[in-house]
Amino acid sequence: MRPHPDNPARKLVLGNLTIKGITKRWEVEVTPTTQTDKLFIAQANLNFDRQQFGVAYKGLKDELVHDMVKMNILIKAR
Repeated sequence: MRPHPDNPARKLVLGNLTIKGITKRWEVEVTPTTQTDKLFIAQANLNFDRQQFGVAYKGLKDELVHDMVKMNILIKAR
């Protein structure tokens, strides 16, 4: 974890994202909500292209399944 270069209230976290056995290094911007010597809690938005992880859907192009997946995550660390 390191400070965000453009916003001191945010942090950058680098880690591994594994989906369906495919692992990629991923950096996420997080917003800490609690940060003490013993506890770190933060929220983040994680966006990724599911095709990069072999998640394929062979449907019509106008259907509701999109390649970009958006997740809201909560990180808790001690």
